[in-house]
Amino acid sequence: MSLSADLCCATDQSGSEDYPDEGIGALCSDRRCCHGAHRLRDEHHTTEIYLQLHSPTFDVVGYLCSCLHAALSTTPVTDSDQATPQEQEVDAKVAAAGLTVTDYSSAHLFVKAACDTFPGLSNATDGGVDPSEWLDGNATRDTNGARVYQIGIPVLCPTFARDIDAALKGLATKSDGTYEVGQGPGKIAPGKWKAVRAANDCYWERTSATGDIIDNKFVTHATTMIVNVRRTDGSVTFQGCPKMQFVK
Repeated sequence: MSLSADLCCATDQSGSEDYPDEGIGALCSDRRCCHGAHRLRDEHHTTEIYLQLHSPTFDVVGYLCSCLHAALSTTPVTDSDQATPQEQEVDAKVAAAGLTVTDYSSAHLFVKAACDTFPGLSNATDGGVDPSEWLDGNATRDTNGARVYQIGIPVLCPTFARDIDAALKGLATKSDGTYEVGQGPGKIAPGKWKAVRAANDCYWERTSATGDIIDNKFVTHATTMIVNVRRTDGSVTFQGCPKMQFVK
């Protein structure tokens, strides 16, 4: 492998908070909290590490370095390695569905990378990214990603099957952003959405399909904040708000 554990203490400053994938060294050198997923690969593209680094109080450097040391001490996975029966099941089901994934030699490796990521994610109540939100943002990065996750996660990490189900139905936890109303990754389902904690200096807005404002509100402070999304809404926007979760 071409990587070394010293990479986590590099001084490369090419990364930024908006584009953290551009420089992993910047993360360690100034101890910033970058928002996003960091992926490191060896020269054979066989080892992938996803690090969700969202909590401003999280020991980013320590976690990153420990993950690097652990990964670099592990023998890279190769196509010749024997897959487990469950992994073979995933590959067979994905192939039967006529699906493929990019950047991975097999579908089960694509799913396994996600399964390995979930335990290290934070709770939405603490401002972190939970598995449903991670899947909501990552399921569409590969053309067939959402469907492959839907097939593989219930087999390889069934504890998180509810999270891919939530992402596919538009029920995943939502951060700041604008979401079209509907079902599917990146969308928000109609219903009651509640902030996971008190809201301060938050703005939310419901608009029609043509962009007209249906309802909106600036919230200076609220111990409980609920937004009712209608089926006839076009989109919903949250700015400066706590994480929002579907209630019913």
